[in-house]
Amino acid sequence: VKGDVIVPPVDFTPCKDLYCAVVLPHTVPGEGKSIILCKSWKGGNLQIDLYTTEGKKMTNIYAGTIGEGVFITQWDGKDPEKKNTFKGNYKIRWTINDGYREFPVVIN
Repeated sequence: VKGDVIVPPVDFTPCKDLYCAVVLPHTVPGEGKSIILCKSWKGGNLQIDLYTTEGKKMTNIYAGTIGEGVFITQWDGKDPEKKNTFKGNYKIRWTINDGYREFPVVIN
């Protein structure tokens, strides 16, 4: 690398039970689906929500109990109950036990 390297600040959210939380691809396609994935050290009640970048909850994507290991679900960028389509920059929040993790997404 030539020149200065600028590392952007990363705001890690506290969650001792999740060691992986990601949306693949992070750009939710207009006519397709993304995979929402997490890996946990410990099971519990998991809630996956869509939030604005300012922190306002928009909709719940999943709520249920998971065990230790990998949890995967698919999502098409719509509100599961009202079928509203979201567009723009958001973040997905996984909440389990006493912590949460967040990951940025772009919905087309």
